[in-house]
Amino acid sequence: PKPEVRRIADELNLINAAKKDSQGICFIGQVKMSDFLDAYVPDQPGPILSTDSKVMGEHRGLHHFTFGQRKGIRVASPVKDWAYVVVGKDFETNSLIIGFDTPDTDGLYTRECEIRSLSFTNQPLPETRKLLVRPRYRAPAVPAIWERVGDDAARITFDEPQRAISPGQIAALYDGETLLGGAIFASNYTAAH
Repeated sequence: PKPEVRRIADELNLINAAKKDSQGICFIGQVKMSDFLDAYVPDQPGPILSTDSKVMGEHRGLHHFTFGQRKGIRVASPVKDWAYVVVGKDFETNSLIIGFDTPDTDGLYTRECEIRSLSFTNQPLPETRKLLVRPRYRAPAVPAIWERVGDDAARITFDEPQRAISPGQIAALYDGETLLGGAIFASNYTAAH
């Protein structure tokens, strides 16, 4: 566990023993992600659509948004204490899809998804097994069923629907606290409903 590694590093007087954890991308340095994107990815404005395809506004570019994001959408909610969140991106029409941050919003929660680019710490996993999946950094590892569906793909079925599973995110696979391997969430995941 990380606290034990930090304790050992401190005993060995390593300079990074107490270094703050990073959530950024190391190669861009002390630059905000939005500033980095602005410098290298041109904006492509497009419509912001509700889950029922109603035009709600305009976005600067799909690259500025992630699934489950609340901030920066710039569309006011008509319902007190309910916020809009990103629930999808339609790259063909350059549309950002938003919905309310509730478990029954289409596209926000996922029970079943496909993972690809499988990588294992030791032995490949069997065809089917119960395990824990950490769907994003700092999220808890949650129970799921693993089912291999190809040489480099598997289906993950969560016991409980998970919020904002995003294509391209890393899925860490565990047996208790033992890391078994990892994979990348594929773009063809299915909604919870």
